[in-house]
Amino acid sequence: MSYCRAVDYLASKTPVIELCNQSGGRVAVCPEWNGRVFISSCNGPDSESFGYINIAAIDKDDRELFGGEDLWTVSPSVRSFQVQSVAENEIQLRHTAQISDANGSPVYAALSRTAAFLPQKNIGSIFGEAVSNAVEQDEAAFVCFCTENRVQSEETAVFASRLQGVYNAGKHTAVLCPHLPKKPGSPDSGVNFGTGMDSGLDIDYLGGSPHGRRRRFSRSSLLRADGMGYCRMTKPYTPAALFGAVDFRSGTLTLWAYDLPDPTGNDLVRIENHRKTSTAVGYWDLSYEINVFSAAQRRYPPFSAVYRQYTLHLCAGNSVLSPLISGLFSVSLEEVTKTMLR
Repeated sequence: MSYCRAVDYLASKTPVIELCNQSGGRVAVCPEWNGRVFISSCNGPDSESFGYINIAAIDKDDRELFGGEDLWTVSPSVRSFQVQSVAENEIQLRHTAQISDANGSPVYAALSRTAAFLPQKNIGSIFGEAVSNAVEQDEAAFVCFCTENRVQSEETAVFASRLQGVYNAGKHTAVLCPHLPKKPGSPDSGVNFGTGMDSGLDIDYLGGSPHGRRRRFSRSSLLRADGMGYCRMTKPYTPAALFGAVDFRSGTLTLWAYDLPDPTGNDLVRIENHRKTSTAVGYWDLSYEINVFSAAQRRYPPFSAVYRQYTLHLCAGNSVLSPLISGLFSVSLEEVTKTMLR
């Protein structure tokens, strides 16, 4: 669906605020739907939109399944944010109320959320110099935005957080997940996590054939994001780790980075490949999602905890994408393509 058609649809259901920049980037924010960044575009309003819109869930008002590129929830599931300010490239949102923390205890808390374009000069500090150089290529088009999500309270409370992004799946799309760095003296298989196979990864098949769903490379693993069977890949959160998805048909690389407050070692990253379903508990079309769970922590007043998510979409030719993917995940675009065509 094109970005302009997607915005028209969303605007027929809820207020939408758009952010625009001079390079053609666009971001659509829905304040009343958890303040989520729903979709974005890197080539103006007529180009294809990034981000999954779950029309069936929207029709049933099942807000947990609406989709969108950047959704933040703390222990309670906040339904609506109020707009504090809007500029061409930034929106500030706020929600203040008595809510329940992770233990179910009532607490007054202020939740604030800022969505903004990440300045091009800052891309290197978040995603690395190779990515910064790639977005400067003449043939490249990109959009990069970030959200800063803050919870504040004058009371003792136990808060957990989830950062989530949901995207359109397809047979030409794969998610790349980096392995954990080896610990000194660890075996070649890497660091185990739970019942995981290697390098901190745990893979589950919850429907559909597992054959070919996952491919292990030397320093990363690939999970098909084709929407043809439900499976998920989980790993411990590692500060400064990058995650990516490549759609080799459209020539699009998506990158995610996160910044969590006070990582505990129990924070998790989970990537899920959905299958098309319509049941009493879900209404999914072809989609996949990435979730970052920040473990519940007891915080003492006055406290302020900030959770950040960075999202970058880069559209370019193979001459740009292949060396970039190779440098980030130690696998070439050609290897990803061969794996997906098997």
